[in-house]
Amino acid sequence: LDPDDFVVRATNDGVRIDLGGIGKGYAVDLMSELLEEWGLTVALVHGGFSSVLALESPAGGEGWPLTFSDPGDPSRVLARLSVRQTALGASGLRKGDHVIDPRSGEPARRRLAAWVAVPRPEQASAEASAVATPRAAAVADALTTAFMILSPEEIEGLCQRSPELEAWILLSSAGRSEGETTLLHFGGAAD
Repeated sequence: LDPDDFVVRATNDGVRIDLGGIGKGYAVDLMSELLEEWGLTVALVHGGFSSVLALESPAGGEGWPLTFSDPGDPSRVLARLSVRQTALGASGLRKGDHVIDPRSGEPARRRLAAWVAVPRPEQASAEASAVATPRAAAVADALTTAFMILSPEEIEGLCQRSPELEAWILLSSAGRSEGETTLLHFGGAAD
């Protein structure tokens, strides 16, 4: 990392740097901060199916209603949430083998999808310093990509160390009958 020239370089052959794992979430964070700067606090910023940030919910609602669907059968709802001041990230194999396990150099294929919910920090508004305040949607995007690779034990450990972090992992159907999937839930009410 060369911060003076704003350059990041890979030091090993065959390594690629792809900001797709956090770029959309970061853009969603920035849009949310801009909306709040303009005085718009009731909003759901949606950057496609993989990056969402819920600000305050509409009047009379506890939160924004969101669902996680089976990537193999989008009409099948796996989980329902009601969220506010929360970022959600998703990653999966719906678009092919684009998540690479850096330990092996092979595509991640042990699970079909991963979802992560990260609460926004208290000082997440536009007045907060970018250095002092983590951006929740960028963090959610990074974690959901990592959770496509990490073991369930590693995910559970991270959720235990970060009590407000929640994760859902849709395991690959390998070894099970066609269409059968297993959704694991970590953190939040799962503990």
